[in-house]
Amino acid sequence: MGTVTAGNNLDLSKWLETYKPKGQSVYKGAAKKYSYSKSASKAKVVANRSRGALGLMFGCDSRSVVGASDAQPKGDVDRKDQSGFKNSCPITVKWTRTHAGGQGKAIAVDSSGNSYVTGKMRDVAWRWNIWTTKYDPNGKTLWTKTKNSGSTTANLGGNGIDIDGGGNVYVSGTLNLGKDGVWAGKYDTNGKLLWSQATQINVHGFSYTDNETDLAVDKAGNFSVTTNKSFDIWTSKYDTKANLLWTQTYSGPSWSASYNSGKAVAVDKAGNSYVTGYASVYGSGAWKDWNIWTRKYDPNGKTLWTSTHNGNSPKPDKPDDIGYGIAVDNSNGNVYVVGTHNGAMHPSGYGGDIWLGKYDPNGKTLWTRSYAGSVNRSDEGRGVAVDKKRNVYVIGSTTVPDSLTPLKSNIWIRKYDSNGKTLCTQTYDSGSDDYGTGIAVDKAGDVYVTGTSDRSIFVRKYKQIEIK
Repeated sequence: MGTVTAGNNLDLSKWLETYKPKGQSVYKGAAKKYSYSKSASKAKVVANRSRGALGLMFGCDSRSVVGASDAQPKGDVDRKDQSGFKNSCPITVKWTRTHAGGQGKAIAVDSSGNSYVTGKMRDVAWRWNIWTTKYDPNGKTLWTKTKNSGSTTANLGGNGIDIDGGGNVYVSGTLNLGKDGVWAGKYDTNGKLLWSQATQINVHGFSYTDNETDLAVDKAGNFSVTTNKSFDIWTSKYDTKANLLWTQTYSGPSWSASYNSGKAVAVDKAGNSYVTGYASVYGSGAWKDWNIWTRKYDPNGKTLWTSTHNGNSPKPDKPDDIGYGIAVDNSNGNVYVVGTHNGAMHPSGYGGDIWLGKYDPNGKTLWTRSYAGSVNRSDEGRGVAVDKKRNVYVIGSTTVPDSLTPLKSNIWIRKYDSNGKTLCTQTYDSGSDDYGTGIAVDKAGDVYVTGTSDRSIFVRKYKQIEIK
């Protein structure tokens, strides 16, 4: 990562006049000339932002983040993002944690406000490790655990995390077991590994993200895992001691080029399991289309319903309809799926739009929402959560203009009410590429997010401010 420093290379005022949100004046109090330096040392990376012109440009608060640790920027209220949306979420940043050399993938929060993150982290041998950390409500690291994946392959690491009623932590990921396989582990509240389960199922897919897994725990301590097995959607349910209860697979059409993958799983209070991902359908060209695929299983693994979504892209045979996240509202059984689709809002065919769908307990589509970024490039929804007021939170990433690259990715968060009305939008821009992948909400309404920022694991807690 480079640093923004005083210099004579970039006329910031002209840049802001070009990319400022419509109707927004440029703050003149900050220095007009900046340069981009790549000379920052790896041990100490400093990113400084003023609350004047640079605060507007990056749509985030004033801070200095030093190193890869528990540096804690001060809370602030974000104002504008680069695509012109008002960052209207009434929130403050409670704390932020970064860990260099890794990627945050999933996050969970318990009833006491402790948060848990899993992802992947390089070790000194440059191998990827399944990495799991617990933070207290104030962001203090309580423990960190790693599991060596046995490989330097980029598609191995932790992907799913959940907590049972006793405060035990369940993690899923992929390991090198001769063939890439699924790993699940259970830690107690103090980080002691109670058991681990490895299954060699030849996890692989069309791209490296198809090696991801996800995991969800029901109130009895049984857990469901999904991923892909030789391009089939693979879902298994285990009891609290990791004994297999059932396995279901979905193979798609009976032709050799069928690519299918389970990306996320959720469970409800009745023990039903919900899986989303993508499944192949027949296309008209050399490529075969991918549809967002969602299925509900009863507690014994019986299929209750299946729903698919096709983005109806005007550019044919673009395999960009993928479900990445799923959540269940336990107050009424409604299901929310988030992902990306190549819809009519994205006519260029470059990447897809963020997509959110709501289903009733029987699989009927109640409504859908899409978001296409300002530059019509790749926008992805990755995680979804529901709070006790039935509000829905989506996290992902959106592509925005950049003066240096010329495009980069920002973390994108949006809050909807239960009817699909947009309540507010929040973005985060470190100055480098940022990707949001996991989101959770605690009983107080505080929002926890994780992802990757400038090649570091990124974790943040927001406190929502109630407006009366």
